Amino acid sequence: MQPGAFYDVMTAVELETGTFTTTGATLRFRSTSSGQIAVLDNFSSGYTGTLNGSITAQRAYDAAAYQDAHYFGSPVNGSTAGNLGSTNGSSGFVTATGNCDETQLANNSVYGNVYSYDETNGASCNVAGWRVEAAANALSAGKGYSVRKVGAGILSLSGTPHLNGSYTQNGTNSGWANISLQGRPTVSGWTMVSNPYLATLDLTTAPVPAGYDAQYAVWNATGPYAGTYTSETVIAPFQAFFVRRSTTGGPMPFTINGANRTRAVQQFQ
Repeated sequence: MQPGAFYDVMTAVELETGTFTTTGATLRFRSTSSGQIAVLDNFSSGYTGTLNGSITAQRAYDAAAYQDAHYFGSPVNGSTAGNLGSTNGSSGFVTATGNCDETQLANNSVYGNVYSYDETNGASCNVAGWRVEAAANALSAGKGYSVRKVGAGILSLSGTPHLNGSYTQNGTNSGWANISLQGRPTVSGWTMVSNPYLATLDLTTAPVPAGYDAQYAVWNATGPYAGTYTSETVIAPFQAFFVRRSTTGGPMPFTINGANRTRAVQQFQ
């Protein structure tokens, strides 16, 4: 692309061969609905190309039906929690109520718009595992974040795209179980990861990483199952989801492989 050029992509950029350079230009991957997004394809059979430079990736989302919560990840390097909507100057775990109420936090708790989850802090109440992310915190490739978004909208993130062959996050299992005030039982071992690519992941036939349960729990922000988790194997771009380490223990890698990318369409929750 010529420096200063601006180009909107509605379907895909296909990196069949060579190097596509975007330095000094704007290449924007559009998303006009929760079921549509332009993808970056360097994975189709015979494709050997790459991209040098930054892009802007959009993700349209619908209004969440429960707690304004969507689970996001980033398909680019260089974004921060501030780009997701955080305005907090510092990070910190929330303080759960004494009766483990899922619908509210203790009066002295920190609040925010962007949260990560660390199950090692959830032994007394699973809610206490949520950690407010400061605006300056860098988003980690393959990590998931719960983001408060009021109403429908479009999230835009800019940076160099994730094109590595795989990305890894580590999960733990601290060996606890508790029940919320609403009667929802929760066990330890859950880690929020995300699709790190600007393309759909199809995990239907992917080997389950050693030490993990064979389920990928997606939070349903909309639709007939809004406010619940369902086990899914096809993961939309930007979508974060929970995985669970099967047995008690310290950090164990959960790897997402780029070989499982597809041009199939999947709705973002």
